[in-house]
Amino acid sequence: MKDSLAAFLRHLSLEKDASPHTLRSYRTDLLEFAQYAGPGDPSTWLGRVDTRTIRGYLAHLHARSLDSATIARKLALMDTGARGGAARARDAAVLELLYATGLRVSELAGLDLDDVDRAQQTVRVLGKGRKERIVPFGSRAAAALAAYLEGRGDAAGPLFVNPRGARLTVRSLHTIVRRSARSTGITRRVSPHTLRHTFATHLLDAGADLRVIQELLGHSRLSTTQRYTHVGADQLMRVYDAAHPRARAK
Repeated sequence: MKDSLAAFLRHLSLEKDASPHTLRSYRTDLLEFAQYAGPGDPSTWLGRVDTRTIRGYLAHLHARSLDSATIARKLALMDTGARGGAARARDAAVLELLYATGLRVSELAGLDLDDVDRAQQTVRVLGKGRKERIVPFGSRAAAALAAYLEGRGDAAGPLFVNPRGARLTVRSLHTIVRRSARSTGITRRVSPHTLRHTFATHLLDAGADLRVIQELLGHSRLSTTQRYTHVGADQLMRVYDAAHPRARAK
């Protein structure tokens, strides 16, 4: 419980700029609910908390003869905590998928749940010029996506949504990336494009073929991919010689 609570309080302090008084109130109320809901680490019972649990806790508060304002405050902290947890799971999935696939931020915003093949770990992307491509993603992104979808559910529609169920905008995705970087102590400017660039560079550093990277990024020209990965002219010529049917003779 201590680790989970500390992480949530850090989230409130860093991202919501909560006052020390608010943080103390949150801590007291959440510890009180945890004592009511179940023993031990909340990861062992948090998934079983449902409407019946909340109603039982509400009756428990009434039985203590607390005034209505205090009860309302305690429940509003619990609601914020639940939404905060859902938002963190969503944001983690956004970050992992951006880095794992190198998608443009507009492409990520346009994804629907039906575009994701969780079994094959691929996404179907509609890129520039309405050109479709399939991009794989790894186990870390798959795990983050599964954690997010546990809360989102399996309803068709936009993959990444806000608390009202509407599709996240490109601007919102920029905010998520910038806020997440700031919360980890990164001071330089970070954007979704930073993750796209990092995706391409790390693939190249690991030995991936430049033309494969070009396909994954959805570039129509190899020269564009070269700019993304800072490939030297010599390396670009080696790829050209190996791939182009009219390359100069060896």
